[in-house]
Amino acid sequence: WDDAYCEMLKNIIKENNLSYKVDSAFTYATDQEMELVFKAADIVVLPYFEGSQSAVKLMAYSYGRPVLVSDIGGLSEYVLLGKTGETFRAKDSDSFLRKLDKMWNNLDSYNEQFIKDYTYTNLSWDICAHKVNRIYELFD
Repeated sequence: WDDAYCEMLKNIIKENNLSYKVDSAFTYATDQEMELVFKAADIVVLPYFEGSQSAVKLMAYSYGRPVLVSDIGGLSEYVLLGKTGETFRAKDSDSFLRKLDKMWNNLDSYNEQFIKDYTYTNLSWDICAHKVNRIYELFD
């Protein structure tokens, strides 16, 4: 948890008059609250400074929600631009705001069922297990 980072995000929302568009909660969500959080979201934002992946992205996809993710590590992997989400340059608030605005003004292009189908077809446990199994078969 980084209090300074949370304050920076809160200030960006306030300074850019985004409070009418952004419902932010800088708290821990319980397992029971997760479904409500994702179903209420139009866009799931992952503004990470570091990291290689995020289960939050996969959870967002499983609820059919588009994501806006930093372009670090593997976070941008499996983001189909304009279909399942967008990426922005990490630590670049202008890039973040441009992409958020683009997504907000084009929400219809992020089809909930397409995102769910894409997730099931490419990222489900069965698909991943099959891919791992094929790798092991190469070494038999």
